[in-house]
Amino acid sequence: MPAETILFIVRGMSLKKEFRVGITTRTVTFNQDLKALVACEGILPLYLAYAIKSRTSEILGMVGEAGHGTGVLPTDRIESLLIPVPEIEEQKRIVHVIKTLDDKIELNRQINQTLEQIAQTIFKSWFVDFEPVKAKIEGKAAGRDPERAAMCAISGKLESELDQLPPEQYQQLAATAALFPDELVESELGLIPAGWEVSPLGDYLDVLATGRRPKGGVSAFREGIPSVGAESINGVGNFDYSKTKFIPTDFFEKMKSGLVEDYDVLLYKDGGKPGDFKPRVSLFGEGFPFTKFAINEHVFRMRSSRLGQPFLYFQLGYERVLADLRHRGAKAAIPGINQGDVNTLNFLIPKKELTAEFNEVCSSLLKKILTGAIEMQNLATLRDTLLPMLLSGEIASNFINGKMTQAI
Repeated sequence: MPAETILFIVRGMSLKKEFRVGITTRTVTFNQDLKALVACEGILPLYLAYAIKSRTSEILGMVGEAGHGTGVLPTDRIESLLIPVPEIEEQKRIVHVIKTLDDKIELNRQINQTLEQIAQTIFKSWFVDFEPVKAKIEGKAAGRDPERAAMCAISGKLESELDQLPPEQYQQLAATAALFPDELVESELGLIPAGWEVSPLGDYLDVLATGRRPKGGVSAFREGIPSVGAESINGVGNFDYSKTKFIPTDFFEKMKSGLVEDYDVLLYKDGGKPGDFKPRVSLFGEGFPFTKFAINEHVFRMRSSRLGQPFLYFQLGYERVLADLRHRGAKAAIPGINQGDVNTLNFLIPKKELTAEFNEVCSSLLKKILTGAIEMQNLATLRDTLLPMLLSGEIASNFINGKMTQAI
């Protein structure tokens, strides 16, 4: 199919809960679980895609049963959907409004991705590749100032550029470089910086707890307090609100564990196919994804005052640690890990002053990611609220174009 073809799901287990529609940007092929629409003359492809998306609730009501929990959307039912078709100029104005919101959401997503990559790069440089330590070792061997060598490794600057830094920035960089040793020593994890330790994670955890759900599950509840499960553990700043589940408020108030606090690190602990366990980590905070919520029995919440939440999040999400968890979880009859598996994880423990420095640097990055994620959700809510009102003519698109897009 060519570019600007509308694709939507017509078959699958997820179809009973969510309807997804998209538009291609180049020539594509697709399988039997999708249908394709090409807009006819007089209808903008992007307008048609937005018009279809606005009827999500109605479309979900058309979904039938194909057996074994699979939903199916018959072609004749989707063909019967009534779509408003205003004049082409009005279509353009509506598309402009909604696309402006979508573009801002995408920009925020890209910014968040960049911020997380920056934090990941710092973590890897300091605590995986030990670049400042190695720079000191190499500098000392070459007869150079090891502290300035480490400063170059931390900042990414040449030594000649260090002297051009403002005095305050130079002193801060020098103080950070001084926190790294100038020697690597053998450990059970291989070579690590001198003075650092390899210890069981449980020795450094203040909280390792899971939550629970009411007897019989949560499928009967459409409101209450959000309950986060394994499917929502997917990094920092990521949450699919369409999959939100709830527990009754009175049940939440009686829970003795599983109540999520700001900047909790959450770990997917069990579930999946036998022999196939893929642990994932999330960090939530700043009111994202909710100001008040709980976890269910498939998730651990973790806190460490000694390590700090940013360091705990990035270290727990490091591939070596995740591989260890995968190995432990895949051996169980029901795939997953328990508290013993987490407590006995070999964790690399740097000096306290260095983890404090890392946490200070990365806390601001994580806060920007989380507040950006909140803004994305607010924009998505605004978009989904405006779209049917624009399509119905309840709100004039030229009024919205003049007021809202300027604010964005």
